[in-house]
Amino acid sequence: MIKDKILKAADIAKLCGVSEEEVKRITGEFSKAVPSRDFGRIKVYEEKAAGVISTISDLRQKGLSKEEIFSSIGCVMPKKSTREKVMEKSGDSHMSQAGREKPVSAVTVIESAEKAVSRAISNTASSINRESDKYGALEVRISKLTARLEKVEKDASEQKEDSDKKYNELKEMILALDEKISVSKEWVDYFEKSLDSYKDSQDKISANLHEWTEYTERELDELKKPFWKKIKGKNEIHTGDNAIND
Repeated sequence: MIKDKILKAADIAKLCGVSEEEVKRITGEFSKAVPSRDFGRIKVYEEKAAGVISTISDLRQKGLSKEEIFSSIGCVMPKKSTREKVMEKSGDSHMSQAGREKPVSAVTVIESAEKAVSRAISNTASSINRESDKYGALEVRISKLTARLEKVEKDASEQKEDSDKKYNELKEMILALDEKISVSKEWVDYFEKSLDSYKDSQDKISANLHEWTEYTERELDELKKPFWKKIKGKNEIHTGDNAIND
C-alpha cells in the first residue's frame, strides 16, 4: 500500500490557494476532520488534507457555521469543552454590553488600528532581534570553533616539525654511527693484516733461529772432539772428495 505524501502547512496552503495562517486556523478548529499529526514541534499533513481544508475554506466563505461545516463534510462535531462554553458565554456577555454602549467613532477605530499596527511592528522587531541574537550566537560559536581548529592545525604543524627534526637528528646519528663502524672495521682489518704479517715474520725468525741453533750445536760438537779426530775427519773428507773427483 502506497502511503500518502507528508506535507507541511506551507505546502497545503499552496495546494488550496489560501494563506498558511488560514490552514493553521482551520486545522485548529476542525482538528478531527483534518488528517494531520504532530512531528515534534511541527504539524504535518497527509496529502488528502488539502481537499478537506479547501472544502472547509469554501464553506466558511459561504457563511456556514461550524456545526453546518462539520455536517457538510460528514464529520460529527466534537462536544464543546467547559472552557469553550465559558468563553462563549463571556463573548455573549461582551456582545450584549457592546450593544448597550454607544457606537465607536472613526477616530477611535483608527487609533485602535494604529496601536495594533504598532504592536505588530514591535513584535516583528522583537522577532528580528531574537533572530539576530541567534545568528550572533551562532557566529560566536563558529568563531570559537574556527579558532579551535586553527589551534589544532597549529599544534599538529608544530608536532610535525618537531617529529621531522627528531627524525633528521636520529638519521644523522645513525649515519655517524655507520661511519664509525666503517672506520672501526677498517682498523680491525688493518690490525688483522698486521697480526698476520707479524706472525709470518715471527715464524721466519723462529725458523732461522732453529737453523742457527742446529748449526751452533754441530760446531760445538766439533769443537768438543779431540784434535786427532778432527784431523782424521778432515782426511776422510779429503779422501772422499778425491775419490769423487777420480
